[in-house]
Amino acid sequence: MMEASGCDVSAVGDGQAAVDAARDGQFDVIVMDVRMPGMDGLEATRLIRRMGGSPARTPIIALTADAMPKDVARCRAAGIDLHLPKPASQSDIHAALSQALDQAERQVA
Repeated sequence: MMEASGCDVSAVGDGQAAVDAARDGQFDVIVMDVRMPGMDGLEATRLIRRMGGSPARTPIIALTADAMPKDVARCRAAGIDLHLPKPASQSDIHAALSQALDQAERQVA
């Protein structure tokens, strides 16, 4: 669905791979699944935020079925910028990406 929105997408299979990709790549936005094998998305986000530099400033969107207020708070506490509950529609994804990019532009300005 992200590719259908015109995004170039890089996908990884677990939290450690997400951390490695953030460190080694240049991304405008990271969409992080919270529940992944091995390292979960919350721990991966914490590690990305600790990296400093460009990876630490990259907007991160949580994509998760965990949508209770306590779940959203856990995501925010880990350093996630936006919370996108599953199942997400094409318009939900587009709106979240637009919001994340707008926030990133305001931070740069």
